[in-house]
Amino acid sequence: GSLGIWRFAASINLSNAARFITTLFYLTNTYFLLLIDGGQLAIALAFSWFPISFLTVQTSVQGGVKRKILAGITASILGFFDIRFIYILIVLSLIRFLYQLLLLERKKFIFLFEWMGTAIVIMIVVLGLHSYWLFPLLKAPISSNTYQFFTQTSFLSFINLGHSMLTLAPHWFINVFGKITPLQPGFIFIPILVFLAPILRPKNYEVGFWISVAIISIFLTKGTSEPLPQVYLWLFNHLPGFSLFRDSTKFFFLVTLSYSMLLGVTADEIIKRFKSLKKAKIIILVILTSYLLFLIKPVWSGKMTGTFSSRP
Repeated sequence: GSLGIWRFAASINLSNAARFITTLFYLTNTYFLLLIDGGQLAIALAFSWFPISFLTVQTSVQGGVKRKILAGITASILGFFDIRFIYILIVLSLIRFLYQLLLLERKKFIFLFEWMGTAIVIMIVVLGLHSYWLFPLLKAPISSNTYQFFTQTSFLSFINLGHSMLTLAPHWFINVFGKITPLQPGFIFIPILVFLAPILRPKNYEVGFWISVAIISIFLTKGTSEPLPQVYLWLFNHLPGFSLFRDSTKFFFLVTLSYSMLLGVTADEIIKRFKSLKKAKIIILVILTSYLLFLIKPVWSGKMTGTFSSRP
């Protein structure tokens, strides 16, 4: 996970100090820590691998066949951990495609051809490597009740817009199903720092993309909560494959990834603006690191109930 998010931050030319903040936030946010604490290690592994998978997909678009095959392999590994996250990878790649198409300055035909070729190669590799279970699944006589169970939504939403904006997992930190954590004021600086990025680095291509991802994923993560709860219900009932996401918190994958990149941009710009001051970089790093570690105080103070608990 550290290697993947570090390389991802490097792909948008963040400094080493900013990459550290990006990596720290991505691997210490409340959603990821609750996955580990609750023993959901397959999803935690998918979360850790996700940046590598998307980075290889992103670089394969203008690359050769070998790069496209590699992207298919990394997507397949993501699917081995949890097949649903290939769908989230597709959602993020689609946002990237539409964003680039909107700002395209070169010939659209070549651009569309590159993306189409990449999608075909990745699909062939993924279907090939997953055929060992997909083919028997298609032939197996599974009752309609089984499919209905996996494609029915629980209209009880455990998360609201505030939780998704603050990247505060709804069951933090006790991790008891149905016991929702109230919004905590200490997390308010996370979205503030994140949405400072377009102010401190205006008209930047990558910042614009990750702001778009952040807004879309915040809305998806809140699920059927207000505002506009009918949008998620419509997507659930009409968009192919979306019915796999009965629990909208899976879209925290996109919130945390976009927040990590934007937080890194903000840290980078703050460091640049205070570089004339002696030891400014160290002071800023200490402040941001201390703040992120403060938010996960239940982990190092032994108040968690699972893996991180100090209780016998």
